[in-house]
Amino acid sequence: MEDEALVRLLICDCLLDEGMAVAETWNAECAFGIAARRLTEEAVLVTDLNLGPRELNGLDLAAEMRRRLPRIGVVYVTGNPEWVIDRGRPLEDWERLVAKPFLPSQLVEAVRAVCPRG
Repeated sequence: MEDEALVRLLICDCLLDEGMAVAETWNAECAFGIAARRLTEEAVLVTDLNLGPRELNGLDLAAEMRRRLPRIGVVYVTGNPEWVIDRGRPLEDWERLVAKPFLPSQLVEAVRAVCPRG
């Protein structure tokens, strides 16, 4: 989930170019709807950490998604990677952080690293 349209397009293009299925959304309500209807335990959530003012932050969104789909992987994209470090919360093995600006290969590598395997 990404609230900036151009970044969302870049993320989708990077993943589609690698043959990955993508469900695009720009807000938490849509993300939860997609999770309920279309996602499986083998999914990866790619989300910005700092979403719009009326949205959950990326950490809270990921926590709720993990509650609903316990094996989902999460990739956070952010222009402010210190935000996670400042909160004193280490990343779990199912999480990766990709700093903006990023190379497509960095995003793809992070997604592959957290993609749950059956």
